[in-house]
Amino acid sequence: MSEKTFEISQNGVSGNISINIDDVIEVDMQLALDFPLPETDVIKLNLISSTTPDTIINCGTAEMTDNTFHLNKVINTSEQFDTAEIVHKNVFTEEVISLARVCFAEEVPDNTDDISEIKNKLLYLEQNPAYISYLSVAEELKSPIENAMDALENLHRTLSKGNMPDTQKNIMAGIRSAMSKYETVTHNMPIEFIWHRVTSIEPPADITCFNHIIYTPDVLTCFARYGHYLLGIKKGDDVICFAIPTEHNAPNPISHIDDCAVYIRPDGLKFEYCTVCVSLEPDGQYFMPICE
Repeated sequence: MSEKTFEISQNGVSGNISINIDDVIEVDMQLALDFPLPETDVIKLNLISSTTPDTIINCGTAEMTDNTFHLNKVINTSEQFDTAEIVHKNVFTEEVISLARVCFAEEVPDNTDDISEIKNKLLYLEQNPAYISYLSVAEELKSPIENAMDALENLHRTLSKGNMPDTQKNIMAGIRSAMSKYETVTHNMPIEFIWHRVTSIEPPADITCFNHIIYTPDVLTCFARYGHYLLGIKKGDDVICFAIPTEHNAPNPISHIDDCAVYIRPDGLKFEYCTVCVSLEPDGQYFMPICE
């Protein structure tokens, strides 16, 4: 493939990307934004394959001069990519917003089978009680920007002099009360927790970790498929544990907290749980693996 240049004008982003695929992939990106980029945010570029969308190469962070951005990257890989995606990422909250995509595939594949599969999945969703429950509250779900604002507000409340003592104790009391309406299960899960089978995606407490874990696309997909997640409350401690049901060997549904994810495979189930714990401390919320 010879070098190709693509013009970009989407979502306040203008500029061009040059793609050259030979023995290596060379990418050169020149962009300008028509909106100011917050100091906490960066512009990144990913390469994606339409045939294996879970295969993503991070091309790095663009260099910023005023409100223009430049990125030049040479990548050695045997993977085949046909799409470049420009994303806007907050380095503190890890929230990612897609700004623009460019497809540089040589040919458009016959996607008749893909369309049929999509129709079958849509039909499944229309009849799935968990997805119907999701739609009933979907309009109330907060955007990534709103979640980031909530995170900052929560940090402000935590660090302010007016922060009340035993806040985490009160939050835990609220979570225990909310969980009382859900059945308790064991599934051979760790016995130091009391496990509840949660069948609603409405957060049982107004704390940011619920939004950061449950209201993410991959977790919502798992919830729509299995109709639940487990919430464990550690006995005698201010620690909760999320257990997201997922297929064996499927991609991590909470990859943004990958360093704290631990898989548990209960006997007798055709799926496994991807877990992450949250410790509620006087100075904030801390993610941790279940084994700690």
